Amino acid sequence: MGILKRSITITLVLVAMATPVLGAGARTSVPGLKEGAGLRRIDAQAFELQQAPGSRDRVRAIAALSRRLPVVGIDEVMRHTNRQARRDRRRRVRHQHVGFRWNKGDERVRYWFPQGITSSADAVASGSVAGRKILLVSWYFKPDVAKSKVDKGVRISFCDITDPRNVRYRHVLLVDPYMKSGQPDFRPVSMHAGGIVWYGRWLYVADTRKGFRIFDMAKIMQVTTGDKSKSGRDRRGRYQGFNYRYILPQVASYQLTGASARSKFSFVSLDRSSYPHSLVTGEYHTKSIQGKVLRWPLNPRTGQLDTRAGRVSAMDAFVSSHHRMQGVLSWQGQFFIVASSQRWRWYSPVSWFQRLGALYRTADGRRSREYSWAYGPEDLTLDPHTSDMWHLTEWPRQRWVFAVKIDRYGG
Repeated sequence: MGILKRSITITLVLVAMATPVLGAGARTSVPGLKEGAGLRRIDAQAFELQQAPGSRDRVRAIAALSRRLPVVGIDEVMRHTNRQARRDRRRRVRHQHVGFRWNKGDERVRYWFPQGITSSADAVASGSVAGRKILLVSWYFKPDVAKSKVDKGVRISFCDITDPRNVRYRHVLLVDPYMKSGQPDFRPVSMHAGGIVWYGRWLYVADTRKGFRIFDMAKIMQVTTGDKSKSGRDRRGRYQGFNYRYILPQVASYQLTGASARSKFSFVSLDRSSYPHSLVTGEYHTKSIQGKVLRWPLNPRTGQLDTRAGRVSAMDAFVSSHHRMQGVLSWQGQFFIVASSQRWRWYSPVSWFQRLGALYRTADGRRSREYSWAYGPEDLTLDPHTSDMWHLTEWPRQRWVFAVKIDRYGG
């Protein structure tokens, strides 16, 4: 019996030794890297995602909710926009040619912060959905600032930019559905939502420490309004979402595997020029210039991550050589990196300093070229039809959404 136990132990050890560990021995940093040296390639296969458990339960809950709540299309949401953006004629960066500001309430609110941006040009090849050009912007909630016992999670602004001089929008609440005592219910989605991509029927939201959460744009539902403090199913069987008229349910999530090298998902963008189309993610670090930029393949048929046996490895992986990255856009082999607080400037006529952001254009092994950028920069998205690179800023009273022509920056 002792010999048998010893034999089993030896066998298990040999199997463990033969099992590859993706992160072990992989090159995931670049020693001696200098600021602005450009992207430096590292081992892409060291980074791996897998679908997290719980998707079946969510699908069941969404099916049950669909029998109780009206499921509406994006066209209906856009017909019922209820907020008017303000025109912004001031240039925030040198080559800005169009832009808008939120209404005064959203411009000044301190407990909702805008972060990620995507558009109908990401969603479909034609660039328009329901006959409109649409921008989506994610906002995350700060319960401590709001002095709220409840975290309201994340909302998405659906902005009609068909006429950029007359932008209207509406907020939609992200929710995570579940079953409770045989009844469908939902909870707010608590995360930073630093980047979003709308691709086909799916909305990908960057989940900083884990990977992605995925929401079904074909399952937007209308709920009861009237109470800003309540969300989910109440005792009377009604469903509310903090007084938002529409909710958008999560259907799945992807997280790093146990064998994967570590990476943060601070933001995400779509590259329609790669084959296959891909999601590009990156990391925010206050001081380190070893922040990673990863490319994840999408399945062109399903619009979902191109998994094999439920797992997917990165297509490409780089170290950025820049700190404080807030967004990265990849297009035809070039990368555009937005970073915050890169340069001090005297902000006139108000007597105080601001730290402006910077836009960097770079490529694999090519030194970065720097351009002056806006204060408080966040995410990026590209409309290939118009060459418009859209961007947004986050700070209260200085929140702008604007576009530049990417070819003005070498794109």
